[in-house]
Amino acid sequence: MSEVVLPSENDAYATAINDLLRWSRDWNKDHQITGALLFSTGYFAQVLEGPEPAVKALIGNIICDTRHRHLRLLESGWVPERLFGNWSMAYTDGTEQLDLSMMDILGLPRVSQGAAIVRLLKHQVMPRYQPNKPSSLTDLSLTDA
Repeated sequence: MSEVVLPSENDAYATAINDLLRWSRDWNKDHQITGALLFSTGYFAQVLEGPEPAVKALIGNIICDTRHRHLRLLESGWVPERLFGNWSMAYTDGTEQLDLSMMDILGLPRVSQGAAIVRLLKHQVMPRYQPNKPSSLTDLSLTDA
């Protein structure tokens, strides 16, 4: 199982993010990719998991997407299991604390940023996921619908 961590600058707005999530979730389901996406203070950070050829193809799509600037690959490698296997693309966005956390991460040495992003996404996504309980969330954050 291949995993990558990618932060980038982005000026996306709500409708653009919803369109991006719909496309990502469909594409990821078709290619056995799972992951999580965070949008905070003009930055995206994401973790992608799946078969290496599919993840590489998706990275190629992201690189060609002109909405991203300063794209960086922080981590890439094999992982024994998926962290975000319940989502074709989980999503969380800016709260004041999340914005501060993202800015703190970007201030870390580059070698530490990937692991910090994974921890932040796990902290944001996992506690809110209860697979047997109906969600009261009205946004697209944790649903793959």
